[in-house]
This record gives sequence, C-alpha cells and structure tokens, in this order.
Amino acid sequence: MTGNLSPLIAIHLSMLQLLEILGVCFLWGCQDRISLQVLTVDARNHGDSPHSPDISYEAMSQDLQDLLPKLGLVPCVLIGHSMGGKTAMLLALQRPELVERLVAVDISPVETTSSSDFPAYMAAMKAIDIPNEMPRSCARKLADKQLSSLIQDTAVRQFLLTNLVEADGRFVWRVNLDALAQHVNKIMAFPTRQESYPGPTLFLLGGNSEFVQPCLMLATGSTPTAHRTSWPPSEASWPESCWQEGSCLKPQKSRPCGLFPVSAQKDAGRH
Repeated sequence: MTGNLSPLIAIHLSMLQLLEILGVCFLWGCQDRISLQVLTVDARNHGDSPHSPDISYEAMSQDLQDLLPKLGLVPCVLIGHSMGGKTAMLLALQRPELVERLVAVDISPVETTSSSDFPAYMAAMKAIDIPNEMPRSCARKLADKQLSSLIQDTAVRQFLLTNLVEADGRFVWRVNLDALAQHVNKIMAFPTRQESYPGPTLFLLGGNSEFVQPCLMLATGSTPTAHRTSWPPSEASWPESCWQEGSCLKPQKSRPCGLFPVSAQKDAGRH
C-alpha cells in the first residue's frame, strides 16, 4: 500500500472489537496488509483510566484534546463506540483540525432514546454479591447467574462481565458505577453544538440498532448497505457499514464515507 496512514485512535472499544470492525472496513477495498499505528483509549471511569465525578462529554473530549497532541497522534482517524462515539463526534465538532476522519459505531450525535437498557444494566451490576476470596472462575459464574435475573441476553452478560476484576481478594467492577448511575442523563444526552465537522465520516450500525436512526442519514441522501459482522454484545450491535463518499457531520444529520482515503483504498485493492 502506498502513502502514509494517520494514527487510528479507538475510544471505548476493546482491541478485539476494533479488529472486528477493521475487518468490515477492509472488506470494502483495503485487502492488502498495511502498517498502521493504533491506540485504544479507556474513557475516564472505564478500564484502567482514573475515576472522576465529572463524566460529561466535554470533559471526555478534553481528555483526548490533552492526550493526543502530547503523544504526537494528530491529526488522526478517530473511531468510537457508543459513549466513545459521542465523545469522538464532540471532539470532531470542537477541534476538527485534530480529526482527519471520523467513525461512529452504533451511535448518533443526538440524545439516546429512553429505550436504552443502560440504566437496567447498571442496576443489575450494582446488585451482585460475591463472597471474598472466591476463585475467579466461580465468581464469574455466580455473577453471571445473579445478572441473569435482570439481563436475559447471555451475550450482554458476558460483555458486562469483562468489567469484573479482582482487587485485594474482592471482586469489583472496573467501571465507576456510582458516577455512571448518578449522571446517566448526561451520558444519554449529546451537547448542543452549532459547529459542523467537514471531514469524512463513517457510521457503523447494528441491523436492529435503536441508537442510529435511518432518517439521520437518509436526510442527506445516503443509504446504509447491509453488510453484517458478528460483533458483541448482541445482534443489535452487529454493525452494518454505511459507506458513501462525501461528508459533513452536523448535530442532527450526517453523511458517512470511507475510513481511509479513497486513493488509499484503490491502491490497497490492487492485486
């Protein structure tokens, strides 16, 4: 492949999820091996990142504005899932010079509807009770059994259980459940902005997803293509790719396009 690719920054995605999403993208033209610098970022209150009472998208966007230039990773291709997707979209609106291309996975730049099961998931996670010093395999089975009373979807439970970790002989949730539960309305919302993002934008969405409304894209004349990949936690999060040329992300409507430049896709697709 010719040319240099910008760094790829993934927000609120595991490396496995990122590789599966990249597999979808490369099916659309990037067939050869490439060399790509990738950084996965844990949002505040998630993963190994510090906990904080401020869980606003403005704060999470500022975290990236501080981090990425310090690491010399701008401009970048920015990809975010769910809450990470909203953070990525806000950053693109606030500082478009830092974002060469934008990918939003199963999320829209609007308020998430009340149909989200997120509050129920947090309540179920806070309710589990695991005895101290229990072997890890037994602890996960017990936690899964307790979660199953409120969460019937096995794949969702397994996804949530990736956040269960052992610390000093106790099993705790790696995410900051108290902050998430207290500010769930902020997480479901999206900041009102007047700016637009002029760069190329790609939306990946699940076939049964309720988080990306078709009208957001159909309003600009673009049509999602039905390309499915097995991507956890459930069918609702199996992204279909929306692949069109041209872009303009605005708070209420957006036009998706390729993850990498069209010229790079053509070069990579030659055999």
